[in-house]
Amino acid sequence: MLLAIGLLAAAFVLRIADSGHVELPLLSIEMPALCAWQQLFGVNCPFCGLTRCFVSAAHGQFARAWQFHPLGLILFFAVVAQLPYRVIRLRRRSPKQSQTRP
Repeated sequence: MLLAIGLLAAAFVLRIADSGHVELPLLSIEMPALCAWQQLFGVNCPFCGLTRCFVSAAHGQFARAWQFHPLGLILFFAVVAQLPYRVIRLRRRSPKQSQTRP
């Protein structure tokens, strides 16, 4: 659940610059490219565009998110769905169950 919260918080804070790179808007710091595959071979890997997709989706720009990575939208909504799911699971867990589990 903490990972999902962290991913969504980062997606809401970051933005896509005019250059197409992800940046931290308050400081106008462009985030470095993290894809080693693209840096080594000059071609996109299957995961290229996921960060930009998540950032666009977090800002409600679903068509733009689709352009960055079509499957990224499915992953984005899966991460969003984790929050209520995990909260419900934690609330349903009784104290008796937590004592018997290793």
